[in-house]
Amino acid sequence: MFPQGPFMGGPFIPMGDFLVKPGNFEYEEIWEIPGWNQIYSYIVKFINTPTNAKFNVFLSKISDRCIKVAITMINCLESYPCSISLRVLNGVDPTIKLSKHLKVNFEPSSITAEVNIYALIKKAKSYFNEASGFVSNNTFKLQISISHGINATSQPKKRTSDREVEYTSGIEYVPRTRRRINDDSFSIISEKYCGILNQGSTCYMNSILQAFFHLPIFRRILFQMEVDPNQGGSSIIIWNLRQLFAAMSDKTDAVSTRTLTQSFGWEDDETQNHQQDLLEFYAMVLEMIDGKLKGTQFEGEIEKLFYGEQRSHFSCLKVPVNKVSTEAFKNILLNVKDCRSLEESLYKFTEPESISQFKTEEYGFQDAEIRTEFIKFPSVLYFQLKRIEYDVKKHKMVRINSHFEYPLSIDMSQFLADDVPKPDDMIYDLYGILVHAGDEINGHFYAYLRTDPDDDQWYLFNDSSVSFASEQQAVSNNFGGKKNEERQHYSAYILIYMKRKDLKDLFCPVSTDMIHDVVVNQSNNDESSISDDLATFNLYTDASLDPETFKFTKPTSFEVSAHASFLKLYRKVSKRLKINDIRLWYLYNNQIFAPVECVSDEHIESIISSSLFVERFNGIRNDIFSFIGFYSPLFEAPRIRLLRTINLASYYSLSQVIPFIESILDLKSGEPIIAYHQISNCELSEINIFTTLKNLMIQDGSYFIFQLAPQTDQPFHAPPLLTNTNNSEPKGKTFFDIFPEHIPSTADIYFNMINKSIKLYVKSAKRETEIISIPGFFTFRELKRLIAKIHNLDYNPGMSGDNNIILPENHLLKNDDNLSRNTDISSEYNDDIEKEMYFYKDEDISPINEEDYPRLDCVFQQNDVVFYHFTDNLEKSIRVEIIYAESPTKIHDSTTKFFNVNSYSSNLFEYMRRLRGITKSTPLRALQLVSQKRQIKSIITPSTFLRDLKNPLRVEVVPDDQREIPDDSFLIRVRKKIISEKGVEPFDSPFLVLVNHGESFLIVKERIKSIFGVSDLTFGSIYFILKLSGCNGEMISDEIILSDIANETTELIMVYPRKQPQKIGDAEGVTMYN
Repeated sequence: MFPQGPFMGGPFIPMGDFLVKPGNFEYEEIWEIPGWNQIYSYIVKFINTPTNAKFNVFLSKISDRCIKVAITMINCLESYPCSISLRVLNGVDPTIKLSKHLKVNFEPSSITAEVNIYALIKKAKSYFNEASGFVSNNTFKLQISISHGINATSQPKKRTSDREVEYTSGIEYVPRTRRRINDDSFSIISEKYCGILNQGSTCYMNSILQAFFHLPIFRRILFQMEVDPNQGGSSIIIWNLRQLFAAMSDKTDAVSTRTLTQSFGWEDDETQNHQQDLLEFYAMVLEMIDGKLKGTQFEGEIEKLFYGEQRSHFSCLKVPVNKVSTEAFKNILLNVKDCRSLEESLYKFTEPESISQFKTEEYGFQDAEIRTEFIKFPSVLYFQLKRIEYDVKKHKMVRINSHFEYPLSIDMSQFLADDVPKPDDMIYDLYGILVHAGDEINGHFYAYLRTDPDDDQWYLFNDSSVSFASEQQAVSNNFGGKKNEERQHYSAYILIYMKRKDLKDLFCPVSTDMIHDVVVNQSNNDESSISDDLATFNLYTDASLDPETFKFTKPTSFEVSAHASFLKLYRKVSKRLKINDIRLWYLYNNQIFAPVECVSDEHIESIISSSLFVERFNGIRNDIFSFIGFYSPLFEAPRIRLLRTINLASYYSLSQVIPFIESILDLKSGEPIIAYHQISNCELSEINIFTTLKNLMIQDGSYFIFQLAPQTDQPFHAPPLLTNTNNSEPKGKTFFDIFPEHIPSTADIYFNMINKSIKLYVKSAKRETEIISIPGFFTFRELKRLIAKIHNLDYNPGMSGDNNIILPENHLLKNDDNLSRNTDISSEYNDDIEKEMYFYKDEDISPINEEDYPRLDCVFQQNDVVFYHFTDNLEKSIRVEIIYAESPTKIHDSTTKFFNVNSYSSNLFEYMRRLRGITKSTPLRALQLVSQKRQIKSIITPSTFLRDLKNPLRVEVVPDDQREIPDDSFLIRVRKKIISEKGVEPFDSPFLVLVNHGESFLIVKERIKSIFGVSDLTFGSIYFILKLSGCNGEMISDEIILSDIANETTELIMVYPRKQPQKIGDAEGVTMYN
């Protein structure tokens, strides 16, 4: 894809005598594009007509069946109508006509036209490939014809419909596009619809409001309601919502929700931090409107649109206990985890669920089954995808971003209850996708919506911005999972389906007569409060550029009036940076793509990016603005040095730059020099220095890196640093700084390694934090070698006894495993959790049975904190994982300690007393844990060798009532289980409880209750199972004398009841805001 937005580029047109209005012309050329199968982004062609009309033509592959072409007029000074014809040539059958004809009126505020061309042969779908003839010898040919002021040779075909023009030749009138500020991004802006300003944390509200607004039947009901704002409460909220929708019906500029949020009782500062889930807001609006419709002609309309019915069946398997309940739902909450698609998740939702040992009033504890089935679906069906869940291991909410597909259409009759008639018209079509980008705590919501059942066009509603979107961008791009082998941090959160049978009613016409006069007047009065006063810009110069990664960092920010002209912007930037002659360039995703026109009759509120690069302009009209750098493995870091920025004519070749490089480096003329061109974030490609830039299809903002051919021995001077290295993020010591013998001899390999490096913060018990940088595809053996070298550790990775690495939770990492697969150096992921790493010399540590540890292939991410342990003892050591418990209810995180191989368990007590400040008078004991720390195996005697035990171990303070145990008393083990959706699952924190001779179980229960300090109500819901040696376990009554049937090998299991199942309409509460 090309960058989303109005496409500009090509030569800079300065003011003055060069502002020449292009004359009439007729231009035609066949654009041959070699390497078609290797094109993954957009490519561009510059056209300069004989009468000075200048165009950029951008082409991108949307899919194997569709290409997108955008034509930008660079020097558009006033209204300039053109006729454009695009034709894809077929090498197999020249009679196949695959063409588009456009009539475009270019204007200074609307300089770009855009069109899709589909691969069709005799109106049947085909592909842009060799088999269809549209590609020949991996070359694609597009015939471009542009004319102005020339009579057409033939009359164009009459356009019959928007859908017909997608597949046939004819005249296509391209809608105007407009540029505007949009936070370092730009897109083809749709003037058809209105955006909504974000008040700070209201993106969730904006997304739902757009979904409501673009459902015409909802808008119609809202406009026809009789509401008195003087009644206050929900009446004033509905009144203001109607005012907002009236303004959105009449405007294309973004509207404000300030009046609406104030009617909620939110002040301005609350909208900056107000935490509310998207579904909570959705439910609140529906309930308010539904309540106001009671007793009116519209009563029941909201329920018909959004409310369905479900039925829950509860039945015991062995006794006659059955319960059936019916309730309404506004949305369906579906699992994403362990489900591949919407259909699979719906099937699992309606499957029976087993409940073990449910307590009934009449029959006691019984195995039971519960299932949910659907009775009725509404016209508009909201699915909430359960993307946030509680992780028991991490003890926190985590985001589930696995791949989850959903169809464009789905037959919901298959999910109705068996006793419900299944009509043939239960097809639902996808009309909305509300996306969340971020993590389980913070993030941003935006919406993709289809707004017309007769048009497949999708739109992106991202707060104040509204833009066109392809079906791929809206649908499949939001399935979640991974993209380009990297974690994707955005995915669908809400899916909106509409019943195909009801589409005509749902998209009913809404006339302006339906809007009350007071609403129209109020919406007109609000216009003055919807514009912002200041625009903020980020300025970058060549001093902001990291020469080794080609990324801009730490900009200079400044503000200017949003109503100022571009000429005034130029003057303010020039004054701020104290540079007389400048040229401004738009920056997007660290790429320069187009100059900012220096004009006085256009305001910067129409600018397409707030990130700008400032060039020291030399006043020469050259076609291509570029960066020139030089690489040498002999340089001190940075080894890629920026020499200068330069303007090159398109008919130049890079060989004409070499004399300039030779003069800077004091090179002898004629030495072999090779050149590279950046083609991706991590890749340089060698190019022929004698090929012209035009033939190389080089664009503005390109990076060229030169170097002497390897094995060239001629000395040269290192150039000075033009970039400010203080502006770059600290990288610390790199692998190549420590091991210069491994520096690659060529720039392309070095650039790839540097840009695929991960930055780690390395800590140890005896060292200060050190920043290191190492290629992510390097292995753990190389990481250990780097740390050992930096910290002067006596470690030799080449020895035969070099052990593998053990990380937290006993994950095993092989020395030859890669450090990471996620190597985007711009990533900011950091879980704020130190990742521990252990490595050691030959025979420094007892052998570890590798079969006991699961494999973990990828562990490190950008900016992770690594805490390493290193032992240089001459004797063997063992690694012990220790958990400390102050009491059965206060258990600390585990720590790791190396002990001499001949240490006893009593040495654990000495270590823990020093670590925790425990007095010698406080008795301690050690326990052997098993089954993921959820079960006590035994009490460890102080004389037990540590080498005879297995991790993990627990050291705990002995409770007061267990310090002196009578001879006829004993301790039994207690562990906890909880009834969950998956059945009975083990729970953490086992403990020991005292059993005295002759005591009933009721007394032991009271002792357990006092340990936890819980209420009678909570404790009364817990039941107990006594598990004797060799038995499965049975429930135990309070009257049983425990000492008569139990001993030290007995285990008592506390079973916590299952929480009440969540209703479908109750959102799980993902509280997020931008």
